[in-house]
Amino acid sequence: GMPWLGPALMPLWIGLHLYFSPTPLGEFFFFISVGAFGFVFDTALIQAGLFTVLPNSGLAPGWLVSMWILLA
Repeated sequence: GMPWLGPALMPLWIGLHLYFSPTPLGEFFFFISVGAFGFVFDTALIQAGLFTVLPNSGLAPGWLVSMWILLA
């Protein structure tokens, strides 16, 4: 019921992870790459009609991209 919560808290979790990481710059670029890939992949699936998210804007929502990054 609160799809904004994941994307709103993601910078905190990612920031903490990068703070304690021995290679923060490399992991930062990894997270950016995974987020971009997830956005393109899920947007393609939505455009192909393989799954639907509400509200349907035709693009992958922020909460879905956040899941890609946080699970990476």
